[in-house]
Amino acid sequence: MDILVEIIIGRIIIRFFGVYTRFAFFYLIGKKKDIKNLYGKNTKNLQNSISQDFWNVIVGFFMFGIISFCIVFLSFS
Repeated sequence: MDILVEIIIGRIIIRFFGVYTRFAFFYLIGKKKDIKNLYGKNTKNLQNSISQDFWNVIVGFFMFGIISFCIVFLSFS
C-alpha cells in the first residue's frame, strides 16, 4: 500500500505539477520549451535528463504544498 501511495504522489502528481508549472513559467517569460524537453526525454545526455527530473520534483513539491495549503485553508475558513 505504501508503494502505491508513493507511486501516485511521487511519480504522477509531483512530476505533473513540476513539468506543467515549469512549462507555464517558461511560456510566460518568452522562452518556449517543449514538454518532452522538460520531462528530459528529448536529450541523449543522461546528466541533462536527471537534471530536468530533479527540477521537476523540486517545483512539483513546492506547487503541491501550495495547492494543498490552499485547499485546507479554504475548507476550514
